Amino acid sequence: MAHAGPWGTLRLLVDGKALEIALERLSIGRVSIRARERLSGGGVIGREALFVAREGSELVRSRSRMGSSVDLVSVYSEYLRKDAEVVSVG
Repeated sequence: MAHAGPWGTLRLLVDGKALEIALERLSIGRVSIRARERLSGGGVIGREALFVAREGSELVRSRSRMGSSVDLVSVYSEYLRKDAEVVSVG
């Protein structure tokens, strides 16, 4: 999951397997990175929310500009982030 925080910092939650790539490519600027094992999806949160998850061999995606949907994805993202390992603070 990625979204801009209140001060414009890009906040990323990445699967542990993608951590090295994220650190190599995004180590400059205002980027906060946290890692978790076994993430099955991801998304982008801004004025709209895009959420992608893997269900078996299929990808399921949802995109919405509705405030309640953006709020739902934001709350879920924060839930996942709170226990994730802090890797980089931008």
